[in-house]
Amino acid sequence: QITMPGSIVTLAGRSGDIMGCIGIKAYHFAKGDERTQPPALDKLWIDIGAKDKADAERMGIQVGTPVTLYNPPHCLGNDLVCSKALDDRLGCTALLGVAEALASTPLDIAVFLVASVQEEFNIRGIIPVLRRVRPDLAIGIDITPSCDTPDLQDYSDVRVNHGVGITCLNYHGRGTLAGLITPPRLLRMLETTAHENNIPVQREVAPGVITETGYIQVELDGIPCASLSIPCRYTHSPAEVASLRDLADCIRLLTALANMSPEQFPIEPETGATQEARP
Repeated sequence: QITMPGSIVTLAGRSGDIMGCIGIKAYHFAKGDERTQPPALDKLWIDIGAKDKADAERMGIQVGTPVTLYNPPHCLGNDLVCSKALDDRLGCTALLGVAEALASTPLDIAVFLVASVQEEFNIRGIIPVLRRVRPDLAIGIDITPSCDTPDLQDYSDVRVNHGVGITCLNYHGRGTLAGLITPPRLLRMLETTAHENNIPVQREVAPGVITETGYIQVELDGIPCASLSIPCRYTHSPAEVASLRDLADCIRLLTALANMSPEQFPIEPETGATQEARP
């Protein structure tokens, strides 16, 4: 909401994409708080160049038309990328990187790469897959706020370009009461694997952050969970910034884990996918 006024957007019309911009009151006529405070959501509008409602409908726009912010990716410096929706394009890219790395590698465990939906909506889009796959272990992949900007330096030690984050704890105490406390044995496994493969990692404790691992862990008979986080600046804004090196480190760590034998995982599988895949 803070960053929306004046933003360029894309509307998914019936006949194709339509460009628009979120209107903002001319600064010359704004008064008092209007110059410094963002308007309420119900006071925002999108200008698509339509003359009236009928013209907008002829352009393929109707109630419920999806709208996305428009910000193509840009490179910053040598290895940073700036774009909208790095949360969670980075996670999807990590999965693709792991899939490519494992494409011709025989494995001793079954690995399921899942790109789930609705994490920002109800945090439960992963659940149907869990009930179908019944995994012995789940590792979530998401972004986390990088605290190397002047406004967040006292929040946590997570930094861009310092390696993938390993979540010790996250917790969302506003509205949705959930979070993850990573089991110590899984935490040790992740850190040991990273050390053995010379992969830089950083520990993360993140109050105010939640991912689907908060619900994965209580599904079925209880699923051991860990979470890897790619540091990201300016989260949930049209211009998020992250490091391609951190992304590569995440892919390397996940690939190293996938190449481990079942006995190396500190869990006791019952009837899940890992056990079924053993020779």
